[in-house]
Amino acid sequence: MLRSCMFFFLVLWITGGIPTRASEDRQGAPPYSPEDVFGMARFIAEFVQHLRIYSLCISSTSESAELSKGVLASLSSYLVFTSPCCVFERNSNQTKICSAYDRHTHMYQENLQTPFLPSSSTGTAHLKKKSLPNLAEIHLASKGEMEEATDYVLEKYEMTQGAITMAIVGFDLETYHKKGVNTARWIVASYKENNTASIYEVYSFTDNKDDLWLEMGQWQASRGVSLRHFPGEALRDFQGHTLRTAFFPYAPYIMMGKKCPDSTFLYGTEVFQYDPTCVSGPPKHSTVKELYVGYLIDVMETLAESLNFTYELVLPKNESDYIFGVGEEDGFKGLVGMVVRKEAEIILSSLGYTRSRLKVIDFSTNIDYFERNLYIRQGATLSTVGWGTYAMSFDKWTWLSTVSLLILTSVVFWISMGIERNPPEDTVRFRDILFMFFSCTMQQGTPNVIESYRGRTVVWLYWFSCVVLYAAYTAVLTSYLTVSTESLPFTTLQQAVESFPEWQVGILEGTSLRQLINESKGIYPTLSDRLNKDPSLLVTSDAHGIEKVLTEKFVYFADTPALKYMLQDNCSVSEIHVGLFFSYGHLGLANHLPYVNILDSY
Repeated sequence: MLRSCMFFFLVLWITGGIPTRASEDRQGAPPYSPEDVFGMARFIAEFVQHLRIYSLCISSTSESAELSKGVLASLSSYLVFTSPCCVFERNSNQTKICSAYDRHTHMYQENLQTPFLPSSSTGTAHLKKKSLPNLAEIHLASKGEMEEATDYVLEKYEMTQGAITMAIVGFDLETYHKKGVNTARWIVASYKENNTASIYEVYSFTDNKDDLWLEMGQWQASRGVSLRHFPGEALRDFQGHTLRTAFFPYAPYIMMGKKCPDSTFLYGTEVFQYDPTCVSGPPKHSTVKELYVGYLIDVMETLAESLNFTYELVLPKNESDYIFGVGEEDGFKGLVGMVVRKEAEIILSSLGYTRSRLKVIDFSTNIDYFERNLYIRQGATLSTVGWGTYAMSFDKWTWLSTVSLLILTSVVFWISMGIERNPPEDTVRFRDILFMFFSCTMQQGTPNVIESYRGRTVVWLYWFSCVVLYAAYTAVLTSYLTVSTESLPFTTLQQAVESFPEWQVGILEGTSLRQLINESKGIYPTLSDRLNKDPSLLVTSDAHGIEKVLTEKFVYFADTPALKYMLQDNCSVSEIHVGLFFSYGHLGLANHLPYVNILDSY
């Protein structure tokens, strides 16, 4: 092995692949001995293998171009192969620096064409991004080129949307702080001549404050790589940096609160009245002074307290953008569009997965769980009183038993009259007896007096049975007419769409519900067609939807939590529980947000 390495270095030296210290001195570049170059290559090889980097590219600054040649040649000794990229001076007219992103651009684009995966646990559709290959680009730089190298890394991070691990590697690199204008994360490794290296993870934010340098681990030639944490898992203290969150008021998730009144006392005892919108002041960790309250404000306050950051609540510039947004399909409107345009890093809302959203943003872990139901005005009912009402007081088995009793009693009476010597003339024929008992059922008597005890017993038992029937029938009919005189015109979404075309079914604009309906595999094709053809069925807010419910033949199909909160004191709207499209809610996040794993862990 030693002989092969010596031969390898000799070839490189002869071909000019590795400059000697003397040649470096003549060129004015930093002196790198073959041992230094081979040691750095060994560090890079062990580091990328430790991180399971499967595709690597080497680039460099102008002063480190010769160094990159030697590192590239040496990496093959460790069975680490790089993308076929030029490693000469950047911005040269003769050469073009390629990178892992250049090579895998098509792969990155293909991974955005994500499949629509049904979740067996909820029965709803969920989207999941395919995992990207573990790509990395190592940018070689010298101590005096840290500013240039940092600018390059930030530019490449934004170009790739953070899909590639970026690292700056060089000899004796020093800490260089840059005031953040972009959200980014990269690695800096400073190699020492004593065959050691210090590894740092750097986080940049958009709040124009210095970036954060966190020690990630060490490398020693005798021990290899020793990491305190893997990339993206170290940031437990944001040190007061500010995160931008896009939002608009949407009760009960985010609401405008009010100042709590002074305490009142009754007979010396403090009177407390619960009011969820009553607060003592603005959110503690928010940069705004408005009195916002709600479930998602509590979520952000908990995260900010745990991770030591502040957050800025950013409203859409126009009220017409007070929608959640779905991505390219609606022209990047609403909150999704704000993150795409880099106006915020986090969407403070309970968002559901959709295919189009997943192309442009990422999602946090689950923070909510909800279903969708129908909402219709209270007076929109159908009367159930008709001629059939009188027959419906008894079910079919009760009516069948009544007819059977009539026939059986007639047969018994006809047999008993046959035993008599001189029975009345109208009690001889069976049809006359049957009509007589039918008249008794209708509360009519018989013209003849039954003289035999057998006949009187039969008639008395039948009349008693009729009294019981009369009482039961009257009670059921009275209760039916009193309570169940009206009913909803439909009880399912499919009935509302297909059996009652005069009713319009609408949804909230810019939500995931529309795509769920379109992707429902033919279950609701009529509703999908109506929503696509008639824009008036897409309301701009829940208040707009309820207004249409109260003034038109309109059924609002919406998320349950928001509507239940809105209608808690409103008796003019009824909920038809259909329990469709159960979904998890998530915070929306900018693509490849560097600290997404940290947020999810809390």
